[in-house]
Amino acid sequence: DETTWSAKVSWRPVDSLTIRGTAGTTFRAPNLREQFLAGQAGVLDDSADPCVVPNTAIVGGVYDPSLDTRSARVLANCVADGADPTTLGLSAGVLIPTNTGGSDDIKAETSESYTVGFVWSPNFDAFGLDVGLTYFNYDVKDTVEELQSAEVLRRCYNDEDNLASPFCNRVQRRDGGTPPDSNTVQLVDASFVNLGLVTSKGYDMNVRYTDDFELFGSFWDLQATWTGTMYDELGEQVDTESPF
Repeated sequence: DETTWSAKVSWRPVDSLTIRGTAGTTFRAPNLREQFLAGQAGVLDDSADPCVVPNTAIVGGVYDPSLDTRSARVLANCVADGADPTTLGLSAGVLIPTNTGGSDDIKAETSESYTVGFVWSPNFDAFGLDVGLTYFNYDVKDTVEELQSAEVLRRCYNDEDNLASPFCNRVQRRDGGTPPDSNTVQLVDASFVNLGLVTSKGYDMNVRYTDDFELFGSFWDLQATWTGTMYDELGEQVDTESPF
């Protein structure tokens, strides 16, 4: 149950110059695999659990907090989840069960986009020239992704305080009276999920030069394109611009 709209405008103040813009929305419904792929079981090594004491912080079998590079947020989230990040995993390592597959409650991906630019086509008698420059911005919301189990664990304890990350809804610990020094992860659900925002924006430039050459009676056409993009992946900002 989705609707879309689009609008386009073009203005030619002089014969050689066209100014144009577009705006609109789209959607993509989840496909059959993303919704109904049968669940598949797997396991992770216990080191994927951010609450397990890292090997780099263990000296002679004893936890050394000065060597622990985990953030205060991770440690606090582990305690809030009933696990002791200073002792968990010291006595024994336990494999982490995982589940992957389709999700019948995921929503459609939706997008919003707009572009603005111009095309300049001067009238030269000696040769032909067309120059186009367009700024584009595309935002895709609720992107459907098949998660990595280790990424679910990492994002749960790293993203937000007080276990507020939505990834924590996919992590189950044993609890039920289990002491904090052995409260290992019982299941990680890494099935398909709607994630946050994926953004692509930048400039697209096209230059076309045409001329007649009497070499072998050939005609030559040269076209070049430059595109720069900035994007968010899995909700994480990437502040780099990449020309192609």
